[in-house]
Amino acid sequence: MNNNLHTAGDVIHEDSSFVNRLKKTVHWIGSRESGRQLRREEYHLSPKDGYLRSQTMLLNGKRLGISDKGNIPSLEPVFVQLDPPLYVSPMSIAFIVYPNFDAPACK
Repeated sequence: MNNNLHTAGDVIHEDSSFVNRLKKTVHWIGSRESGRQLRREEYHLSPKDGYLRSQTMLLNGKRLGISDKGNIPSLEPVFVQLDPPLYVSPMSIAFIVYPNFDAPACK
């Protein structure tokens, strides 16, 4: 895994003081279990057939709508390993959840 941070033409190497400060500021709670990797939860909201005026919305490719009884459907995420980059399709919105993520600055 490449642990270098790329910014405006410069590369900040993993051993730099910036990266070390960043690692101390933002970290994962707990530890990884052997054989089990941490995952992120992705919720992708998009209009049906990519038509922005569509009255049908899709959540992760599945039709999103209220049931006959007026209940809100369960919002099921797509689980993705942490390593791959985040892709957001054109004309869509993505909500990303990082379980067990701790950012002390947000407390």
